[in-house]
This record gives sequence, structure tokens and C-alpha cells, in this order.
Amino acid sequence: MSEAKSEFKASKLFFLLIFLGILVAIVAGSSSNSGGSQSSTGSSAPKILSGLIFGLLGLAAGFLAGVALILWFVSKSTGMAVVNWLDRYNKAVHILNAGDADAALEILTPLLETVRKRPQSCALTLQAIGTAHFKKGDPVTAIDKLEEGLQMLPAKTGRLIRRSDLREIRVHTLARMIELNAVLNSPELTPALFEEARETDAGENSQSLLLAEALCLCRKNEFNKADDLIRRHWRVAAGRQIETYMRAVRLVWAYALTQLPPAPEREQEIVKLLGGVHPCKPGEFDHYTGRWPELKAFLVKHGLSS
Repeated sequence: MSEAKSEFKASKLFFLLIFLGILVAIVAGSSSNSGGSQSSTGSSAPKILSGLIFGLLGLAAGFLAGVALILWFVSKSTGMAVVNWLDRYNKAVHILNAGDADAALEILTPLLETVRKRPQSCALTLQAIGTAHFKKGDPVTAIDKLEEGLQMLPAKTGRLIRRSDLREIRVHTLARMIELNAVLNSPELTPALFEEARETDAGENSQSLLLAEALCLCRKNEFNKADDLIRRHWRVAAGRQIETYMRAVRLVWAYALTQLPPAPEREQEIVKLLGGVHPCKPGEFDHYTGRWPELKAFLVKHGLSS
């Protein structure tokens, strides 16, 4: 996590300030000794000047040490907060991927309030909350949460271009919004989302858009294009994406193949793909079918929904 790196940077600054404080104290001591040796032979003016310099250097050393201690305390507190958030966030995502959206939301909803002032953590938390509502069959709330998460991230700025982690979060959030628009059958909204995702992505996370694009093509009954798309990107996506994501891709691919003219080799592919989807929990993929009766019928036919 990039936010955790701030603790390391602050720690380096802490030690630097301590070093400077020690250096200032040494210089102050040297000035004092020099002034003391001169006082026996010189006038009172050098003594006053020496005392003034010694006092100012002493104040500077104390100030630097105080700032260092404050920075250390803040960085330590921030680092502990980030670690605590990350532990709870990972637990919630694990539960969500296991299929329990309600239990995930019980962790994520209060967790969100603890990270409102940390944009990256807040965006990731909102992305997970949006996904949980999507899996609960509430796409409207899901889109609201995902849009809120996007607002926490810089868009089309130099900072976003340099930060690959922020680009990845933004692309994943946009991909989930495209999936939702495919489910809601809102094709007029997807071109702008695709354009923004690709501009943000710069080719780094193109496999993150695979499921979203395949869903959109199937929604437009362009099953040949969906088949071709998944074939071209399958190997790369399978090596980078989590298994939950790839199971959904297998499902959409199998659905696309069933809509094409029958062929023996195609039937074998469908069986193999569905074998990679089974076993699944009842209703695991129902969030894709809320307004998609054809996909719902496919799931029921192959024992993936009731």
C-alpha cells in the first residue's frame, strides 16, 4: 500500500531531524566554549554575542527534536491505522469472494467511516461496497458507491499517470461500472466509460476490462465478437486475475458459445468451460441476470441458478 510508505518516509525524516538536532547542539557547544575562552581576555560584547548564538542554536536543536518526535508519533499512528484497515479490508474481500455479500458489508460499512480522509483506502473500500451491493442484486446502489469511489481518485492528472496503483483502482472501478450497465442494459453509458478506462489504463490492465467488454458484446448479441475477444485475452487474463473473476469469464464465454451455430468442437468447449464454473453456490451468478432473462434461462438450464 502506498499509504504505508509514508510511515517509512516520515521515519527517515525523523532520524534526519534528530541528526540535525545533535549537530546543532554540537555547534552550540563549540560556540559556547569558544565564547568562554574569549571572555577571559576580551570585552563583554563577545560574551553577549556568544550567549545569544548559543541560546538560538539550543532553541533550534530543541525545535528540531520536537518536530521529529511529533512526526514519528503521527507516522506511527498512521501506519497502524493503515495496517488495521488493510487487515479488515482483506478479510471483507475474502468473505465477498466466498459469496457472502451481507457479511462483507457488515465489515466494510463501518470501515468506510475510518478512511474518509485517506482517498486511496476510501476508494478501494467503496469499490468493495459497490461490488457487494451488485452481488446482492442492487445495481443502483452499487453504481452510486462506485461513482463515489471514483470521485476519491484524481482523474486525468499527472499524479494519476505516475501512480500505477491509482490507475489500477480506477480501471477496476470503471470495469465494474461497465458490467453493471451491461446488466441494466444501458448501452448508451458504456462508450464513455470504456474510453475513460482505456485512457487511464494505457494498456497496463486491459485484462481487467475483459469480463465487462464480453458482457457488453453479449448484451448486443455480438456473440462471435465476444468469443473472439475472450480467446485473444484468455491467457493473459488467466495469469493475472483471481479465480472468482475467471469463473465469471468462463460463464460468459460458455453463454456466448451456446448462442452460436452448433458444432461438435464447440459443444466440447462449452462442457469444459462449464466444468470450470461448477461447483458453485446457489445464486452465485444471479446478480448478472436481474434484467437479462436469456442469461437467466442459460443459468437455470445448466444448474447454475434455480
